[in-house]
Amino acid sequence: MQSEHWRALYESWLLQYYQDVYAWCFRMTRNQEDAEDLTQETFLTAYRKMHLFRGDASPKTWLLKIATRACLKAVKRRTATRAVSDQMTADYAPSAEGEATVHLDREYLWRCVAELPPREQTALLLYHAQGQSYQEIAQVMGVSVGRVKNYLHRGRRHLKLALNGGGESGETQRTPSTERT
Repeated sequence: MQSEHWRALYESWLLQYYQDVYAWCFRMTRNQEDAEDLTQETFLTAYRKMHLFRGDASPKTWLLKIATRACLKAVKRRTATRAVSDQMTADYAPSAEGEATVHLDREYLWRCVAELPPREQTALLLYHAQGQSYQEIAQVMGVSVGRVKNYLHRGRRHLKLALNGGGESGETQRTPSTERT
């Protein structure tokens, strides 16, 4: 009887949240195949661990937490096995044509977001793209609300620097006056 209950609950979550989890995985990986694989991995993990769901958070938050961990592991595996090959070229010049400019600007923004450190990227995407609250982000990422605010602040700062040409991957350029001795 209990397994029938879990199976019915799982199926309802699958129908209700599959698209949300897929969209989140796609935003994290920017790759359709990876997003599909990670969405499946998320739901398999959720099925195996449904007995651990306490109901402290919504099912969607719980699933996004599982998906975030799976995506971060995938990102670590990918960066550990190969060097980053899709760097922005220094001569990037957006088109002055209406829709083309918007498309290129969005593409440039996504590339800058993709180059952020994983935790900053995750916090920014959960907050701005998913509309999650600080508390929900903290639950998904398994950190404190203060840490979430810190990730958001640093992520926005790095993104602003990257978008304004402040260095690769949003890294600040060190000058002799800012270096510690």
